[in-house]
Amino acid sequence: MNMPVQSAHFNGHNATQAKLSRRRLLTAAPAAGLAAMMAGATPVEADNQSPLREIYWQWQEAKATFNALPDDISDGAEGDAAYQRIVHFEEQASAYEPQTLDDMLMKVIFADNNGDMRTGSIFQAALVAQAYEMAGIEAAA
Repeated sequence: MNMPVQSAHFNGHNATQAKLSRRRLLTAAPAAGLAAMMAGATPVEADNQSPLREIYWQWQEAKATFNALPDDISDGAEGDAAYQRIVHFEEQASAYEPQTLDDMLMKVIFADNNGDMRTGSIFQAALVAQAYEMAGIEAAA
């Protein structure tokens, strides 16, 4: 969708029209505005927490266990079993149909996969930061 906007360049007293695409609009958004938006985030209350939270913590534990295995074990049957445990939790989380705000926050946190989205665009980074903040979870390194 292109929207006409006033150009910053004036020719006499007539402003020229320019088309602004969504891509230009998104890349022009200031990071400070996103930070201000995140400042109003409200953490999810305990009685409204998603069942995905338990899966998230089990997933984090499974990844830590797999990553702690020595190379000779992680490449063998024990490593395969540990990796399949990670995949099991990822499949549960990806198949889960969000019903609440906390469900959706947890899906965003899973999608971040310990930092994947925080190195992308400012919008991905802001979305993930806000999800962690609202969920009351410290971002994994």
